[in-house]
Amino acid sequence: MFQQFLPPTVIHDPNGLILYADLDYKRLSQCTEGYSGADIKLVCKEAAMNPVRKIFDILEHYYEDVEGAHSIELDSITTADVEKVLSTTKPSGRMYQDKYIQWQKEFESV
Repeated sequence: MFQQFLPPTVIHDPNGLILYADLDYKRLSQCTEGYSGADIKLVCKEAAMNPVRKIFDILEHYYEDVEGAHSIELDSITTADVEKVLSTTKPSGRMYQDKYIQWQKEFESV
């Protein structure tokens, strides 16, 4: 799922804006047990927004120097960036895990 939402080239804008993802997909997949697809999508969106937020901060300081604003480049999204988001985003699947186990015990076929 990480490759789907954060491929090696996330954004390639015709105006020259490129956002890369330099990720260890296998490592990230091992860190996300209990995360639903929606959880992983949220994590990917948040990780992709971090480089964009840095650009907004820089642009606020370029309000007078418009020429300098054109030379700004986006940082790549790294595995560490995604892990940082994972540390603050809890998996929703774990909330229901006990209910699913109980349901399975009650209704499983013999």
